[in-house]
Amino acid sequence: MSATDEQLTELPEPFPDDNPSTTPDEARTIFDQLRNQRRKIAGEHRLDLEVPGWGGQLVLRMGPIEPRRMKQLLDRARAATNDPEQGERYNADLIILATQEVVFRGTDGVEQVMADDHGPIGLDARLGEGLGLHASTAREVVFGLFDGANDRVIAIGTFAQRWIEWAQSADEEVDESFVGESNGSALSSPPPR
Repeated sequence: MSATDEQLTELPEPFPDDNPSTTPDEARTIFDQLRNQRRKIAGEHRLDLEVPGWGGQLVLRMGPIEPRRMKQLLDRARAATNDPEQGERYNADLIILATQEVVFRGTDGVEQVMADDHGPIGLDARLGEGLGLHASTAREVVFGLFDGANDRVIAIGTFAQRWIEWAQSADEEVDESFVGESNGSALSSPPPR
């Protein structure tokens, strides 16, 4: 056990019996409110990336990946080591998990979320069929989408890297938005004395 762990075990109970200001039930409610508000703000952050080889008209609208799903993906990536094919599959999976909408951007700049009679079209067989990609899985669709790039492996890797950079900076933006929406009461620190 580390010194920090030992220190943490010596902390007093979070809700002492002598006239608590917040009950355990109230604390759970407060924590739920904080988590839900952060999730809401994070969910509003998006990144639109043009798929190379489609003349700027095919855009993937991307957003955050659930932490549990991201952990699974990272665990698989660690197991991939230096195998380029594994790396390409990892990057394709990252793109699949982060993509929230497939968007058509007309030459006039007007954007339209791609949909058919069955609802929004994602990185699925409907998109593959519609674009003539001969792909039945989401991963095959991603590979097909990027076949128009100069080098598919590099293009997919660069695309995934752009999302990673966005996700890292989005955390800071979410923090700023979260504090801004809190009206400065519960989440801001008291002024230094």
